[in-house]
Amino acid sequence: MTGARPSTRSRPRDSSSGLAELSLDVGRLQANLGQGPISLTRLEFLLLRELMGHAGQSVSKDQLLASIWGYDFDPGSNVVDVCVRRLRSKLGFGLIKTVRGAGYQLAS
Repeated sequence: MTGARPSTRSRPRDSSSGLAELSLDVGRLQANLGQGPISLTRLEFLLLRELMGHAGQSVSKDQLLASIWGYDFDPGSNVVDVCVRRLRSKLGFGLIKTVRGAGYQLAS
């Protein structure tokens, strides 16, 4: 046995969404778009995993706050926007789209 950690991968439910090449390595908190691993912070990882779990659907900011940060939506908070901006800079600006008035969604 080599001592390497097993990698648990998470994929979007709908592989026809155009995101089939996107995978997550839970043990290392990394995303992979087919061009090598991209290290993510814990919150970036959780946000991306939440969006992947709702592939093809928009996820509201208050839903993301409740599921990731664990508190109710504060209309003055921009913590979700900041985390999405960091994810976009690491993964490409076309992957996560803003759905005006609804939240965020993984692009298909």
